[in-house]
Amino acid sequence: MKKSDQLTEFKLPSKVGLSTTFTKTLEFAPTSEKKLHSSTKGKVQNEKLAALMAYRKAKGLCYKCGSKWGPQHTCLDSVSLNIIEEVWQMISDETMPSATTQEDSDSGEDLMAISTHAVQGTTSSKTIRLDCHILKNKAVVLVDSGSTHNFIREQLAALKPNWKLLEKPLQVRVANGSILTCTHEVTDCPWLIQGHQFHTTFRILPLQCYDAILGMDWLEQFSPMEIQWAQKWLTFHYQGEKVKLQGLTNSISSLLPVSGDQLLAMLKQDDIWCAVQVYALDSSTSQADTSIPPTMQQLLDKFSVIFAEPSGTPPVRCINHSIPLLPGTQPFRIRPYRYTPAQKDEIEKQVAHLLKHHMIQRSNSPYASPVLLVKKKTGEWRLCVDYRRLNAFTIKNKFPLPIIEELFEELFGAKWFTTLDLRSGFHQILVDLQDQYKTAFQTHSGHYEYKVMPYGLTGVPATL
Repeated sequence: MKKSDQLTEFKLPSKVGLSTTFTKTLEFAPTSEKKLHSSTKGKVQNEKLAALMAYRKAKGLCYKCGSKWGPQHTCLDSVSLNIIEEVWQMISDETMPSATTQEDSDSGEDLMAISTHAVQGTTSSKTIRLDCHILKNKAVVLVDSGSTHNFIREQLAALKPNWKLLEKPLQVRVANGSILTCTHEVTDCPWLIQGHQFHTTFRILPLQCYDAILGMDWLEQFSPMEIQWAQKWLTFHYQGEKVKLQGLTNSISSLLPVSGDQLLAMLKQDDIWCAVQVYALDSSTSQADTSIPPTMQQLLDKFSVIFAEPSGTPPVRCINHSIPLLPGTQPFRIRPYRYTPAQKDEIEKQVAHLLKHHMIQRSNSPYASPVLLVKKKTGEWRLCVDYRRLNAFTIKNKFPLPIIEELFEELFGAKWFTTLDLRSGFHQILVDLQDQYKTAFQTHSGHYEYKVMPYGLTGVPATL
């Protein structure tokens, strides 16, 4: 059978003296076209469902039955006809042939387009942003020559009742190639700007950034008009007088402070697009803010040794960190991990720093644990040794936890508290000479062992 064949007859064996003939129409379409149609169909239905849910939420209606919702609401066994019509419109599929669809899409009324600036919330040299009020709500409207029709956001359109259901869903093509679906429109929608009131018909789309889009449909309605795209203003004649609309500019001359109540009010009205934290660049102001009070500076100078970066090995104290092993433990050597060139450079840098400050030393120990880099919250790297094998053979410290009430009693009468933390606190405690060889670690460039207490050893909290 050839692909050009459109009708195929199937004859089944006769049964009870009857012969049955089935005629089936075969339509051959590429698999890619079927998948594209299926994905577009699912996306359209999801957008319709989202629009329906947003409309019912704004009107205070039940998501399921469409009736007025309340704390004691119970869905009825039967629903009204208009609810069935909404659901039917949402799930209905276009069953017309592709040729008819192509003819409809070529007509001027069905061909709709919207620019990427309108969808993404950006501006260009051929757009003007207007600050206005739509349905008594503050809104930002984009005058866009790259959009063919007027569009409005779903959440804003939900404030106006009696949406008009289109005879069939219309597809709006975005400049980047994606498709948006329009199923309703708002007719004769009033909006006020700079003392002038207009009534415009908007198609409803799931816009995310701008509240409404004024496309070529609106620009042609009031033509001829004069537009200065650079200075962001336009003039035209409306109701017998000349109207000039000044758009929003990107230049900001000053920043005015707002109170907490004003910020909350703007948040409720959905007037906040983004939050930006601004720092002063004045050098004199920066130096004044970072200056240290004289009394605090005297304290820092008096104890400068404490606040200085530790260098060299710490002094010998009565308590050093020891690593007792289980009886019969045999030395082990674990080969190092694989590292990227950047990680190798970082390991070599940190090993050189530790050698310079005499915190580690070269080793011939029979033990060898691998090292790894762990990123800090500040973005820097911390050199850690994988001591899991050594910890498994170490005798664990077991002692009761201190009583918290007794610790609080020790603070009785104290008035000053600080969050001062020791810099490199682990490295300010020595490891017993007889146990230093157990801390040996292997890198791609050499074999070393710690002279001070490293990270990752079991029993460290007991020593601290």
